Amino acid sequence: MGLAVSAEMHGKEIAEIENDFNKVNSILASIVNEMQDRLSRVSRLLFLLDLAGLNTDEQIINFSLGKARELSWHNANLL
Repeated sequence: MGLAVSAEMHGKEIAEIENDFNKVNSILASIVNEMQDRLSRVSRLLFLLDLAGLNTDEQIINFSLGKARELSWHNANLL
């Protein structure tokens, strides 16, 4: 992601798109449950993990996505 942002914003001020970049975090967080539901239709193991995890698994996924995107934004700025 960092490479894509860097390539797209080459020669432009990267800070101009920071709000848009961060909005994607909210969008991704809002579809975690839907994606888990869809994946659980394919894999019963995922269904059981989701059931056993209650809301903990969503919190872990959202935390991990946030950290990964934070690192992507940092790398895009470095590039």
